This record gives sequence, structure tokens and C-alpha cells, in this order.
Amino acid sequence: MPKRTAKKLPTIQISVPPEVPPWNEAPAFESLQGRGWQRLVPVESGLRGFALAAATTYRENAFTAWSGSDTHRFVRGLIADFNRGETGVRRFAETVVGPLLTTHGSLFGEPRTLREWRTAMNDIAEAAMQADQFLEGLTSKDETLQLFTTLTTRFGYGTSFVGPDGIILRPPNLESWCWTLIARDAWQDITYSVCEGCRVSNLSPRVWREIPSSGVPTLNFRGGRKNRFCGRRCTNRYSVAHRPAKAAQKHQKAAQKHLDGLRSELEQLRKVSRRAK
Repeated sequence: MPKRTAKKLPTIQISVPPEVPPWNEAPAFESLQGRGWQRLVPVESGLRGFALAAATTYRENAFTAWSGSDTHRFVRGLIADFNRGETGVRRFAETVVGPLLTTHGSLFGEPRTLREWRTAMNDIAEAAMQADQFLEGLTSKDETLQLFTTLTTRFGYGTSFVGPDGIILRPPNLESWCWTLIARDAWQDITYSVCEGCRVSNLSPRVWREIPSSGVPTLNFRGGRKNRFCGRRCTNRYSVAHRPAKAAQKHQKAAQKHLDGLRSELEQLRKVSRRAK
């Protein structure tokens, strides 16, 4: 594969899409109106007593941005797990749509059928696997910008240029947000590592989240805010998990300091003793 030549790229800023409420539990398959893949997934939970305030608090703790920094890759993981087993409509609703609804909320911000969900998520999963190939063969800044805006406007993005080299992207929903992240991965050669807080949790590895090598450039953090964890909850998990080790290190340092002091005093006494002789 030929090495990509470095080129000056236009700066980007990304607005977080309008927030939609997450579900407090995955919807029962039987509760979805329609038949087969035409069953309709509503935007919000129809359960009575839906604790929106509690769900919002959980989301704020769980993610730096409610929409996530790796949601396209999370979708890719859900689709990959689904394709390893029986690919029926019920299993898709329960193992793919359900986790996304409870973690982030509706992909579209409007009711869509399970077939539409599957098509959209398959497209995101496939593109997320090939993000590093999008820029192959492009040789100029203009070509790169054209590709980026093509990817985004294809999915209904509002874009506005903030200067000759700058662009603001305003994804209207979670689907568009995923495509923004895919295009950004290609544009800025973003790599990912597993959240360290997820690693020390008792969560299944299939739901571990990832941290991008460069934070998503928002209006408040134009250079991208660098994070070590996917959210406050994992920050706390990591801190608690390493607290005993940190305490042990502190005690070890204190003991070593005390021992060094004793050695210093002993050496001083030996010097005094030698002078006296």
C-alpha cells in the first residue's frame, strides 16, 4: 500500500447532535408494532414512570458526550456479534437495537422499522471497518475536503464553513453522528484504545468502550479534548480499582524514606566514632 503523503487539512468542529432520552430497559420484541422486519421502533420508551432524570444522570456519568466518542465502533461490535449467530429479526431487536437504545437512545430521532435499523447499522459497521481506506488515492486538500463533505451531506448534515480552511459539522441525529466520526477517523488518522475504566470493570468485553487518540473537536474544545476514560463512571472505577495499589505504594515510599533516614543516622554515628578513635 503506497504511503499517504502528508497534507494540510481543513480544521473541523463537530456539534453534538440533539439529545434523545435513552431507554431504561430494552423493549420487548412483542411490544413493537408491525410484523417481522417491519416492526416499528419508537423514539422514546412507552413504559410508564420512565425515570428520565435518573437516565440522564447515568448517561452523564457513563459518557463524556451523551452520543459517545466511539459509537460507530460500538455499532460495528454489535453487528459483528449478531452476524456470528442466528440472524433472525427477534435476535436483532434484542441484541443490537436493545443495547443501543438503552445506551444512547434512538439512532434516527424518529420511528423507523427494524429493517431500516439493520440497513443503517450494517452501513455504519462496514464503513467503520474501512475508515482508513477512504483517503487512499487522494492527493490534495481540496479532494480530501470534497470526500469529507460528500460523506456527511449524504446523510443530511448541516455544514457551514467558518473560513477558507475550517468547517463545522452539525449532525442532526445519532446516525449522522456515527458517520461524522467515521469521516473524522479517515481524515485525521484516528486510532482507538480500550477505556481503562472498562478494563477494570466487571462488564463483558463486548460492551467495553474505546477512547480515540484525539478527542472530538467541539466548539468548546477545538483541538479535541483528550480523555483517558469514556466517562466519569469509568474514571471512578479506575480510581477505586487502583486505590489499594496507590496506598501500598505510598506506604512503601514512606517506609523507604524512614529506612534511608536510619541509614543516614547510622553513617553519621560511624563517622563520629572514627573521629573519636
